[in-house]
Amino acid sequence: QYELLILVGRQDSWEVIMRDAENRRESNRTYPPETKHIFINEKLFILNNIGRNGISVLVETTSDFSLGQRIVSILLENHADAPSLAGVVSHMSQSESDIVCGIRFEFKNRAEFDYVEKIKDSLAVR
Repeated sequence: QYELLILVGRQDSWEVIMRDAENRRESNRTYPPETKHIFINEKLFILNNIGRNGISVLVETTSDFSLGQRIVSILLENHADAPSLAGVVSHMSQSESDIVCGIRFEFKNRAEFDYVEKIKDSLAVR
């Protein structure tokens, strides 16, 4: 079984990737050992988990984000040198106690990917 992903870049460079649907979540996720806040579009959220390809955050209401919404500013750290990442809302899920929003990163370069890996490793419980 395969899924079709369209990664959007500049208007003149569309890239289409097919990969096995069972391996969609091949990267393991890191759950912060303590509460970690991040900024998304200048609003504060609690990080639920982080993986190589995206994050999930706890939201107060399902109206905070909409499926497919483009996110132009994701700050994983609050300092001047932290890169502002971009992404797309890929899922919203609700349990009895939480509402979780999943955001898939749209990396502009290798440095952004490496930065996410660094943050992910720093949050891993050792």
